[in-house]
Amino acid sequence: MSNPFAVSDGIERSVFTKNTIKLKRVGVISLGLFLAAGAFVTSAVVCFLMLIVVVAGMMNESWQPAEILALFFAPILYAILGFAAGAFYAIVYNVIAGMTGGIELEIENK
Repeated sequence: MSNPFAVSDGIERSVFTKNTIKLKRVGVISLGLFLAAGAFVTSAVVCFLMLIVVVAGMMNESWQPAEILALFFAPILYAILGFAAGAFYAIVYNVIAGMTGGIELEIENK
């Protein structure tokens, strides 16, 4: 039996046992910002590599200035879309978790 007067965060911890916790809610803004940052970094790297290819192959002049300019604005667009997708996914998860109880996670302390 546990001590009812002990200060605890609700999760019993032990060095040798595994703990099970449930993820019942996801922060909408938090997940949106996380996916926005990931989308921005990923698209920035891809656009930078594409820009190197464009500059290296500029002799044939097949790229239009608007296409090159789009490489600079694409990471911003992807960040906005990543935020919207993350917020949407968080809302959907919160609704489904409310009906099903959430995702059960098992953590181990070493």
